[in-house]
Amino acid sequence: MDLHERLLNAFRIECREHLEHIRSHFVMRDEGELARPEMDEVFRHAHSLKGAARATDLRPIEALAHQLETMLAQIRSGSRAFSSDMRVLAGRLVDTVEDWMAAFDAGKELPDAEAALALAEKALAGDEPAQPLAQTEAKSAPSEPIKASEPYAAGKTIQRPPPKSTPAKAGDEPIKVRAKSLDRLLLSAGALASGAANQSTVAKRLRQFEDVLGELDRAWRNLQAVTPDLRHRHERQVRNRAIERQAERIDKHLRWLGTEISQVRHQQHKSAWTVEQMAGELRRDIRQVRLIPAESVFAGFRKMVRDLARDLGMEIDFRTHGFDVEADRQVLEALRDPVMHLLRNALAHGIEPPEERTKVGKPATGRMTLSFSVEGLFLLVTIEDDGRGLNLQRIKDQAVARGLIGEEEAQEASDGELSRLIFMPGFSTAKEVGDIAGRGMGMSVVHEVAARLSGHAQWQPKEGPGTRFLLTVPLSISSQRLLLLECQNQTYALAAEAVDRLCRIAASDVKQVEGRSLVLLDDRQVPVRGLDDLLGLGQSGVQLSDGNFLAAIIDSPQGTIALAVDALIEVCEAVVKDVGFSLPHGSVVTGAILRPDGSVVVVLNAYEMIAQLDDSDGAPALITGERLVEESAPVILVADDSITTRTLEKSILEAHGYKVRVAVDGLDALIQLRASPVDLVVSDVEMPRIDGFALLKELKSDKKLAHIPVIMVTSLKRNEDIERGLELGAAAYLVKQKFDQTELLETIRQIL
Repeated sequence: MDLHERLLNAFRIECREHLEHIRSHFVMRDEGELARPEMDEVFRHAHSLKGAARATDLRPIEALAHQLETMLAQIRSGSRAFSSDMRVLAGRLVDTVEDWMAAFDAGKELPDAEAALALAEKALAGDEPAQPLAQTEAKSAPSEPIKASEPYAAGKTIQRPPPKSTPAKAGDEPIKVRAKSLDRLLLSAGALASGAANQSTVAKRLRQFEDVLGELDRAWRNLQAVTPDLRHRHERQVRNRAIERQAERIDKHLRWLGTEISQVRHQQHKSAWTVEQMAGELRRDIRQVRLIPAESVFAGFRKMVRDLARDLGMEIDFRTHGFDVEADRQVLEALRDPVMHLLRNALAHGIEPPEERTKVGKPATGRMTLSFSVEGLFLLVTIEDDGRGLNLQRIKDQAVARGLIGEEEAQEASDGELSRLIFMPGFSTAKEVGDIAGRGMGMSVVHEVAARLSGHAQWQPKEGPGTRFLLTVPLSISSQRLLLLECQNQTYALAAEAVDRLCRIAASDVKQVEGRSLVLLDDRQVPVRGLDDLLGLGQSGVQLSDGNFLAAIIDSPQGTIALAVDALIEVCEAVVKDVGFSLPHGSVVTGAILRPDGSVVVVLNAYEMIAQLDDSDGAPALITGERLVEESAPVILVADDSITTRTLEKSILEAHGYKVRVAVDGLDALIQLRASPVDLVVSDVEMPRIDGFALLKELKSDKKLAHIPVIMVTSLKRNEDIERGLELGAAAYLVKQKFDQTELLETIRQIL
């Protein structure tokens, strides 16, 4: 199979996923306002579909995706309403992409994509409402610079060259294995490891049985020793011979049982060790099978960069390094979009036109580099160019104009802090939007994919002109080794690969320098921060044991930090699962794992936590010593999908001395509560994803959260709704039509 065919195979899967998401979350959706995160997600799928189509040189699909992206951009900006016409138009564009791909794969005559493009152009220009394609005879070509390329133009047929094959050595013949099959094998390996753990538990119980038998044997012998004395003292009858025979039989069986249990325990211990080793080898072998070279996914990017540079009238020297580096197939495929966006941005925003480069003394030919390397258990992807570099002043101006930071804060912000703003959804410094870049979504894709992989994306300063971006992600995500630790009676998980070591640090060794806590480790001054502080859970303090506290030493691209925690639980291996929805930008949560006891543990991204530290404000000093239980304001969580209602209730409660957290819906509230419980919940009923009734039911069924009182504040005023809320366990039910702040505050005071 040649390179182009491999790229097409990957695109077929990716295209199907993008179309399915757009259809289910936009085309088939009823009219009404879409939540901003939902619209962002649909937009990203259209944006990624366009980029992937261009990478595989499927220009008609690229043109269709571009029109779809333009329509979604107008809806996101508010210049166009989300209407039935827009849903019809999106449906026609999606259907045309699907029909075109079906004909393309079958080698048949390709459908005319230009009719759908002409319809989209007229609808978006406001000339006419969107209509089914059967009702229009529009045949106009798409707007420049996107055109259907000659090999795939309408009416042409596909002529693919036969796959080339090369003889392989015996035992090295390639075979096709479905990714799902490998995933099932990996799950089986996990189950095998779980079985080994269960055998270890059985071994412990057998050891307990052996100990009890030993105690029983000693008690029996003591009884035999004192029985003659008792008989003589009380002049009882001489023991019956039958009793002696029974005693001998009991003694014989006890000895035999003790011997057998001891042998079984040793045999079982050996078997458990063997199974554990086999499970480990199986997991390692499967991971090795899943490894593929970076070239198999990114080889087509050379052509993509050349084609884009030609379209933009640029001369580019594009170099690649480390294409032989191997990583998990899932990791490399997940990085396709982020790397593509970074390369496109470098061409659109970074590399100057030849005449501009010549004027400033640069070679007319720009240079771009894509590099892959391995450091420990992490894959490092570097994208570098010698163009203009980041315009930090323009980033600062845009951030202030959009209200992301204030004027004073902007002046004090470091280059690193400003660079992190470009990863926010919709943030762009481009003066105009083109078909390659400028909408401000590509960089947010880069950040979110890296975070979803438990990694990190960052801009790095470099010597000389240009820009450098570094993506740091695990080599494999099929299963991860995680460190479980405790903070404020909650369990959290960190990728074990991010932890350099675990240690006890004497409180007396922590020095305060300019308000910061530092400790000397390996002749280096390492900052000490409490996990509770990094998570925003409260004051930075840790529990001491004999004058020491526990710390995980984290090594990150930003440096080294000692993370102070209350307890270190264990290191386990588990599959980190997605939380099922898009996390907010900059979230330190990367996913969750399910423990054997059924509890859910939030997995934290150590790199993201450290990257968000505000160096300019300084780090608070670490407070060591016994935690003092002090009175503090009750913490209330307000859950409501209306930003107006959330703001109103938050303002009222904070004005009366309560600490307030907010959640955008029931699912967001449930995740926050499981990560950090509160004293009381004020919740709406009608919310997306999980409504108030479902949230209430989940809380009352969770032993750790059932004690939290819940006040329902809703517009549902029917008696059956009120009765349902109270039956589910609500502490109070307030109707918004009758709502006033006095009633809410009085109800809270009565409950708390």
